[in-house]
Amino acid sequence: MQTLRVTIKDPHDLSYPIVIETNLFQKLPKLFLKKYPNRRCAIITDPAIKKLYGETLLKKLKPHADLFVFPGGETHKTLATVEKLSDAMI
Repeated sequence: MQTLRVTIKDPHDLSYPIVIETNLFQKLPKLFLKKYPNRRCAIITDPAIKKLYGETLLKKLKPHADLFVFPGGETHKTLATVEKLSDAMI
C-alpha cells in the first residue's frame, strides 16, 4: 500500500492523504475496522457512485457505517447540503 500526501495550505492546512492499493475497495472495510474498531463512519456519495459501490460497501461495514446520498455536482456542495448531512447524522 502506498500513501501520497496532497499538501494544501490556503491559509489553513487542508492537506489529505491518498491511498493507492490494488483492490483497495475490497480491503477497505477490513482496514477501517482494524484502524477504528469502535468507531462509526459516514459514507457520503452521489446516486451514481451509490449505484456502483454504495450498498456493497455499506454491507461490509455494517453496523459501523451509514450511507448518505446527495445529488452530484459542484452546485450541491453547499452549506445547505452540509446542514442536511449534519441533521441526518445526529
